[in-house]
Amino acid sequence: MKKYTSFLCSTAILAASLLSVSVAHATSDTSTPATTVGQIENTATNSAPVMTVKPSDAGRFSVLIENIPQNVVEVLVPIWSDENGQDDIKWYSAKKDMSGKFFVDVDFSNHKNIAGLYHIHLYTRTDGGSLNGQVPMSHTFKQAEVMTPITSHYQTKLSVDKPGYLHVSISNIPSEVTEIRVPTWTDLAGQDDIIWYSAARQTNGIFSLDIPLKNHNFETGKYHLHIYSKTRTSQLQGKSGTSIQIAGNQLPNIEKPDITVLNINQQKGTYSIKIREKEFSKRIKKVEIATWSEANQSNIKWRTPTNVNGEYTANIDYAEHSYKTGTYKNHVYITYQDNSRVGYIANSVSITNPKPATIQNYTPNKYPVGQCTWGAKQLAPWVGNYWGNAKQWLSSARNAGFQTGTTPRVGAIAVWTGGGYGHVAVVTEVSSTTRIRVRESNYNYNQNINDYRGWFNPVADGVTGYIYP
Repeated sequence: MKKYTSFLCSTAILAASLLSVSVAHATSDTSTPATTVGQIENTATNSAPVMTVKPSDAGRFSVLIENIPQNVVEVLVPIWSDENGQDDIKWYSAKKDMSGKFFVDVDFSNHKNIAGLYHIHLYTRTDGGSLNGQVPMSHTFKQAEVMTPITSHYQTKLSVDKPGYLHVSISNIPSEVTEIRVPTWTDLAGQDDIIWYSAARQTNGIFSLDIPLKNHNFETGKYHLHIYSKTRTSQLQGKSGTSIQIAGNQLPNIEKPDITVLNINQQKGTYSIKIREKEFSKRIKKVEIATWSEANQSNIKWRTPTNVNGEYTANIDYAEHSYKTGTYKNHVYITYQDNSRVGYIANSVSITNPKPATIQNYTPNKYPVGQCTWGAKQLAPWVGNYWGNAKQWLSSARNAGFQTGTTPRVGAIAVWTGGGYGHVAVVTEVSSTTRIRVRESNYNYNQNINDYRGWFNPVADGVTGYIYP
């Protein structure tokens, strides 16, 4: 069935649909009107009504409607799920509360207890009798919001015996129950933090679990828990729902993550920074590290550490900071799962006298002094002596067993194949695939080795590829 999600229609359809709407249909909670939603004129203005969806605990939700004009005498809200079109459409007549706002209460059972996307449209009738469509909306409901717990004799006890953990104990459970699941979430921001936990059966037949409040961003306020059970012969069924208020004094002292500087190698000018969560630190969403040594931060570089099993690691190489010696400062910026962002100052590292590793079996530089090929060989002794003109280096390097590619890396040889002889340079810094720095010789006839370009775009500048050491 076609799903109607807008009010656009032709004049002929509009006229026909307006004639087909009856008051009896419009005011019923359960009947389906002759009109298909989407055929009534949309007369929304800049001061259009505003609808807000408020889920509840027991298989129901409410729609709050504000900004209704004074001359409106009736508010109708057709609602249906996205599944199978409009086969479950119901028209609800909104009620008015003491503050003048309108609302409707909706039971998911009226919509086959379907989870997922719901369409919610709004129509108002003025004292003149015309029915006008307003701005529609949609809302996605999760399964835990839709499933209505079945009345049962399960007994659930909630307690915070240890700061930072919510203890759940479920008793009076039939012996045929094989599994207990406990979806849990906080009042703040709806079910954005919902997690389905599994309770374990104890020797006394009671099911229990400890929920780390860390998993819910250490939020205070109301925590919602639903209890679902499963037997060998039945599907998962909702059995009961409960809640608890968590106060600030029931939370632990929030720790900062563990931030460590390690693997310092003075000879190579390298070190690593590692970040890990602690038991009572908040859940990490993203980590960024800023590192620099110059007083004006001219050689600052931002890195995104690699996350492996909750351990974030960034490797720092002074070669990526213009080979500058000195004291390297490291600032760590962490975005947590609750979207808060906090900066921490990690230990500084002094890089004083890095030395290149002893090079063996590299032949002396045979390229003409001052040429770009000579400069590249001086900076990268692993380069072969007889690779020809610069434009031939990519194929010569591949023939010599070196890898080539199109992604810039520090220490790689950048190759230009344009012009009569081509050009080569050694990559010293990489910000992105379109922003690098190099050192080279014979740039604009300057036959000394230097960084002549500063930051530049290698793609726009014609770099064909890179040779990797």
